[in-house]
This record gives sequence, C-alpha cells and structure tokens, in this order.
Amino acid sequence: FLDRMDADTTVAVLSDHGFCREFGTYGHNSGPPGILILAGKNIGRGARAQDPIRVDDVAPTLFHLAGLPISDEASGRLLSELLDPGFLAAHPPRNVSTYGPRRRISESSSSPEDAHMLDNLRALGYVK
Repeated sequence: FLDRMDADTTVAVLSDHGFCREFGTYGHNSGPPGILILAGKNIGRGARAQDPIRVDDVAPTLFHLAGLPISDEASGRLLSELLDPGFLAAHPPRNVSTYGPRRRISESSSSPEDAHMLDNLRALGYVK
C-alpha cells in the first residue's frame, strides 16, 4: 500500500486500546496496548515516540497534520517527535480554546445501529 501512495499522502494506522479478537474480553483499561503507525508526507523518517503513546494523543496529532488547531480541551499531546522537523518548523502548532459545546448521545435512539453502538461503547467503558 505504501509503495503505491503518492508523495502528498499521509497514512495513519491505529487500533484502539483494549482491542481483542474475542469481543468484550478486554475493557477500557485492561486490554493490550494498541498500535499507531504513521507514514508519508510530514512524518519523520524512522521516527519513534519518546514517551508511551496514549490513545488521547492521536487526535491532536492528526488534527495538526490536517492543518487544524488543537483544542485546549484535548487531554492528549501532539506527538511532535513523530513529525518531520521541517514540517513542524514551517507549521508550528496552533491552539483553539474549544470546538464548541459537546453533544450528548441520546440513549432513546430509535435506530438499532445506534443502540448497538451504545452497547459497544458501554462495554469499552466510554458510556455508563
């Protein structure tokens, strides 16, 4: 796949923490570590994370790569050590205080797909 992408493409491959072949076996905090692989444009060649990566670090990093500011509400950090130093110098991180009010997921959904999604989020510990 990487051999076929053009020079303007960035690829992110990631898994959620707690991923398992047997659904529901692992919870939010007890699962095996996930993976994050970044390759392509604006990614440092051979770069490795300096500190353990948390799932919360993925969004700020992808936002920055997309040219979007990082919300001050984000709990993760920009994984700057994985990015090309030239890209970081030309595009320093920008912040925004918020992206607006959070919407709540309604548990009174009439969609079977939404109900299934809520069950999955509960199993992972994201929704009580």
